[in-house]
Amino acid sequence: MAVLPDLNATQLEIMNQALDHIGEKNITAAQLAALEPKAARLMANHWDNVIVEVLEAHPWNFAKSHWPLEYELGYGIYTTDDSIDITGITQADPAVVTAVSHGFLTDYLVYIEDVGGMEEVNERVFEITKVTDDTFSLNEIDSQIYTTYTSGGTVTRKEALSKYKSDGYTYKVPSDCLMAWAIDGGGDFEIIGGGDATNDTRRLLTAVEDAVLIGISSRTTDTELTRRFIKVLTARLAAEVAFPITKKTEIHKDMWALYNYQLVDSAVKDCKETNIKPNSKDPWLVGAGYE
Repeated sequence: MAVLPDLNATQLEIMNQALDHIGEKNITAAQLAALEPKAARLMANHWDNVIVEVLEAHPWNFAKSHWPLEYELGYGIYTTDDSIDITGITQADPAVVTAVSHGFLTDYLVYIEDVGGMEEVNERVFEITKVTDDTFSLNEIDSQIYTTYTSGGTVTRKEALSKYKSDGYTYKVPSDCLMAWAIDGGGDFEIIGGGDATNDTRRLLTAVEDAVLIGISSRTTDTELTRRFIKVLTARLAAEVAFPITKKTEIHKDMWALYNYQLVDSAVKDCKETNIKPNSKDPWLVGAGYE
């Protein structure tokens, strides 16, 4: 059996190795471009999702990256369109804010500014409890001793979580970060928001200043893939297309068993090349002796 080189198996070769696993005829570059026959179409349809899922299945050393994060001052505001006019704030325990059709839910964080009279609430972040569609209370805020509200003010939902509200930082998540793994040096973090390469809205929230993110970088070029990863990738591709092509349940089961075996074997070997332990909560690693 031919031995794959470490870095230069092509996409077509990887696909054909997967077809070899299920005993199917190889496809040509022209067939892949034309998406015919069925095997070519299935391989093309599954390629992008499978490579991402295999990258996410283990913190592969070859795909690991460190990103010094780009700091965004304070809390990341969703959008300026989310700012809602305030028409009243009660002097009560807790303070109740009137903002018609605010759309907020209990446990949201909001930022208040430009309030007339009750200036004690300005430029502050509050956790809230929804009271009605037009009102919400400021958790643990007794405003009975605050100055009387007179007019104006806006409230904006903040892109932050409660545990970071008093001492936290908001960072942009790098567009090529497929999976965030840890903050260099330790520290809790949360990632919120969606996005893609052209409209990245993901934000990382943490109490760590000048954070450096460790994670898995996206790898879509076949020349970036290692031999160990390719073994897992071919098995996973075979598992995805086995039943649609062969209509045989046993082959389908065998390919998923092969994938799980290759994943455990390759991941354990990959872990031996780093001093960072794998995620011991993953059942396949527990089964391999990592507890």
